[in-house]
Amino acid sequence: MQTKLTLSIDNTIIHKAKLHANKSKISLSQIVEDYLKLHR
Repeated sequence: MQTKLTLSIDNTIIHKAKLHANKSKISLSQIVEDYLKLHR
């Protein structure tokens, strides 16, 4: 089950993360989910 989550993150970090996501052809949501899975 997927649930929406709202985060407050510095605009510069969001911009860089979106560039990375586009370059990697993966969604920003998937990057965050993968990170959280690795760091439990």
